[in-house]
Amino acid sequence: MKIGKACAIFFQIESDKYTEEEKGQAIFQVVQMPMHNGINKDAMLKVIGWLLRLAYEVPAMLPHSSMNNYDRVMCMTPEKLAEFLKEAEYRPPWDDAFEKACCDKCKTETVTVTDEPKRTFEAHPCDFTDGECPHGSDIAWWLAQRCADKKEVET
Repeated sequence: MKIGKACAIFFQIESDKYTEEEKGQAIFQVVQMPMHNGINKDAMLKVIGWLLRLAYEVPAMLPHSSMNNYDRVMCMTPEKLAEFLKEAEYRPPWDDAFEKACCDKCKTETVTVTDEPKRTFEAHPCDFTDGECPHGSDIAWWLAQRCADKKEVET
């Protein structure tokens, strides 16, 4: 197996596209490389996890004290991800957190909407800047934040 293919398989170790034998050969090739500068920590950890699951019954839980929300979402099984996305459709976990961290720093103004029925409500000036929040994307912001709860993350 050529090193290019070995690295490609190594980076996709959890893919069903390759057999266990191909994955084993790829890992062997990568281990034999004189330097591993192109192999990032995330890929190494995925391979170690894959090898551990081959040899042992590893609990499907990872501590996430240093994980951010992106890491947590990326560790979810397809079933857990589907559950998360279904719940996020109605109650996005980033809405309140982003507003509290960013938008609450903006002063609120009383706004009156002149259509029928006439309504008055409190809003931030940034709520009306061409539909784009000057603070950036609420979802991107949330993904970069450390996991809020101290539960374990199911993979």
